[in-house]
Amino acid sequence: MVLLLLRDGRPDYAWKKQYAGLGMSELPELRQLCDENGRLKRLVADPALDRQILQELVSKKLKPGLRRKLGCWTQQTYQIGQRRAARLMKVGWSTWLYHRKVRRFEEALRRPLCEIAATYVRYGYRRLTVLLRREGWKVNAKRIYRLYAEEQLIVRTKQRKKIGRRQRLAVPMAVGANVCWSMDFVSDKLAVRSAF
Repeated sequence: MVLLLLRDGRPDYAWKKQYAGLGMSELPELRQLCDENGRLKRLVADPALDRQILQELVSKKLKPGLRRKLGCWTQQTYQIGQRRAARLMKVGWSTWLYHRKVRRFEEALRRPLCEIAATYVRYGYRRLTVLLRREGWKVNAKRIYRLYAEEQLIVRTKQRKKIGRRQRLAVPMAVGANVCWSMDFVSDKLAVRSAF
């Protein structure tokens, strides 16, 4: 039997207790069995972890950008690799690595858009698109809407107040019998009698 010694020369009794009765020839086999057991545990644990991740995430249809963000969150939360996170979120690898290029044209367009939106506060993105076109910008309404939303210029629509047509009066309480009457029409029917 082999007895391990610690740095100060004392025997490692925990090791002795765990592996007592094993010879030197049996230790490599034990190590190989432990490694194989760890691999088998990972094979079982990985699909279970995948199921747990997918149950926590939303299963409805999502845009690729949002899927990529959820994948990054999953990767950090569960300490898994990028490719596994992309596979779980059903995002292509090229989509996962995609970074949108910032266009100088859009950066130059943001300033006049914000200025016009500050001047005409109640105007929506379509009206702002018309005003920008009058200034000479060759822009699309969809691009203006995207920039409009990114700059948080969206104006909430005013809710119309519901005003009652007549003023409601408080119903007086009945003091005795036959004081207060009410009518309830459940059905109304006309019948024609034939002379024959």
